[in-house]
Amino acid sequence: KKSVTEMSQQMLAVTIPPNVVGGQTIQVQAPSGQIVQIKVPDQSRSGQVIHVQVPAAGTASTPPEAPTASQPGMRRSSRVPPPRAAAPSTENAVAVPSAAAARRKSSVPAQLGNSQQSAADAFQREKQEREEAQKADRIKKADRIEDMEAFKAELRRLACIKDDRPSSAKVRQHPQLRPLFESMEASMPSTKKLRSIEGFLATQKSLTLSLAQAKAILEALPNEMRHQQALEIMLPRMDADATSWAKDKLEQMDPKNSMSTTDP
Repeated sequence: KKSVTEMSQQMLAVTIPPNVVGGQTIQVQAPSGQIVQIKVPDQSRSGQVIHVQVPAAGTASTPPEAPTASQPGMRRSSRVPPPRAAAPSTENAVAVPSAAAARRKSSVPAQLGNSQQSAADAFQREKQEREEAQKADRIKKADRIEDMEAFKAELRRLACIKDDRPSSAKVRQHPQLRPLFESMEASMPSTKKLRSIEGFLATQKSLTLSLAQAKAILEALPNEMRHQQALEIMLPRMDADATSWAKDKLEQMDPKNSMSTTDP
């Protein structure tokens, strides 16, 4: 025969809810419909099944015994053989976690939502910065292309401009200067070429040498060592542009000539 205490208790299998650790208290609904509080063993963890004794259906509520991993049988009188351990019920009780566990459980989705939102915001900022950098690169590339096209257009424009300055060949064909160039070509030594220039200018008193004519006469004198003397001979008969050019040439050849070629 079973004792009154044993008849009023029923063994129940309880699964420890998530986020519950040993030492906490959980609420369990017994088969009788009563809500009892169970203290989780210290070594237990979430998901583990423990066996506890709860009031049986139709009995008054009594405080349950402390649950253990394996519930031993009740101690009996020597006159009554010890009863077999009651088989655990196949029905798993619906565990109701405590308020603290519920708050921790409810805060987990909020934390996950905040972290996901932060990651999404960071991704959007990075995407926007990348798009702005690409836009800036496109603008710079367009500016470089525009500058290059403008440079090419300027080159094409300059290529179409004709040089109206007379070349040395045209100057040599000038009727008034042709005798001078013929005389210089016939004279081999440079000294004779210088005398030809000096004699030609002496006969052409009304002639004023332009810049192109002065350069052509100087080019007809192969010996560059005689250029200084040729410039000094032609300088009194040059126009303003040719005079400025001759003075610069003389100053480059010999800086001392800058004093002698300046106007008083």
